[in-house]
Amino acid sequence: MCRLVFYGKLLVSITDKQYHESFLPRLKVCKHKSKEGVVERVQDERTVIGKGLFKKETTMDKFIGLKVVLSSGELGVIDGTFGTSGKFRVSIPGGLKPDTLLQLSVQKKKRAKDLNTPSTEAEEKESIKLHLKFKRYIYDSNKRMIQAT
Repeated sequence: MCRLVFYGKLLVSITDKQYHESFLPRLKVCKHKSKEGVVERVQDERTVIGKGLFKKETTMDKFIGLKVVLSSGELGVIDGTFGTSGKFRVSIPGGLKPDTLLQLSVQKKKRAKDLNTPSTEAEEKESIKLHLKFKRYIYDSNKRMIQAT
């Protein structure tokens, strides 16, 4: 048997039968979410191509303009899709650090040398990761993603 008892002053009494449409959207209850992908390659020193953050079917419109953080410390913004396989373009306003450029060029050379061999777990750990963190309000009918600035 379970009993719950609450004590306090009642602030709002809800009598509306359509409370899920009228009252719940005003509640600011959110879930913190995060996604992780990897940098596939460098397009130029201010733009990288990422993968693994989204599925192929994902509509990218809601994610454009969200901020991502590279595991090497740079901050970037999702610009849009790149192709149709779930890849995306990230612009880095401050540009990539020289160390990051060097690491990505070494990965590119390794990939070019070993085209037929699949990537191993050690190579995946070496790759530069992209982290996307946002919160989504549970009762928001538009399912928007909000980031703290």
